[in-house]
Amino acid sequence: MTYLVQPKKYAIFVLGAGGTGSWLCAFLDKMSLYNDVIVMDGDVVEAKNTLRQNFKHNHINQNKAEVVAKEHSMSFVHGFITSTDIFHQIMEEFPEGTIPMLVGCLDNNASRKLAHDFMNEVPEAIWIDGGNAERYGQAYVCIKENCEFVEGYESPIDIDEAFQNFAGDERRPDQISCAEQSESAPQNVTANVTSANTLFNIIAILLNGGMLLTNKVIFDTRMLSVTPMV
Repeated sequence: MTYLVQPKKYAIFVLGAGGTGSWLCAFLDKMSLYNDVIVMDGDVVEAKNTLRQNFKHNHINQNKAEVVAKEHSMSFVHGFITSTDIFHQIMEEFPEGTIPMLVGCLDNNASRKLAHDFMNEVPEAIWIDGGNAERYGQAYVCIKENCEFVEGYESPIDIDEAFQNFAGDERRPDQISCAEQSESAPQNVTANVTSANTLFNIIAILLNGGMLLTNKVIFDTRMLSVTPMV
């Protein structure tokens, strides 16, 4: 399956500035000169985050989204995603015709479902979602134009099934206690960077009006492989 995306103006929402999002924003640095990037996260940098996320010790106790955004001249939102209203509110600030591109760097399906809901609420948008475990992961692409999902790039009907290996907690981050949040699933910096690089490659193709040959890829850092699921 193939789909050609023409160059357009995008508002890129990076949802999550942790293991994947912090690296992705570094890759997107140059692209933010031509497309607005909004980083969203309600979490703060902890000492343990400096081991595999793109943060330094002087960032500890600061909001992740703010740190990343200031490092790369992007906009940011303090707070977790609790409804689709925030996307609609921010999009009102952009010129008509600007297309929202949601890039999920999330670790829970509750937040993914909000991205899914937003896709169903707007006539045109792109949702790219990345998820990873300790050594492997996937990226999923959904494209909507003229109030219809492009064939082969539909939003998953069952989010829990589509992202079952990367579901994390069933609750949104704002519904989880600080003690629970401190016990995150094991991950690896190699998997995080590979996930970020995979998302960046997809974004770069779309922003440059290139052709996507698949709507889903999987990667395995142990096999040094990135495989399209055609």
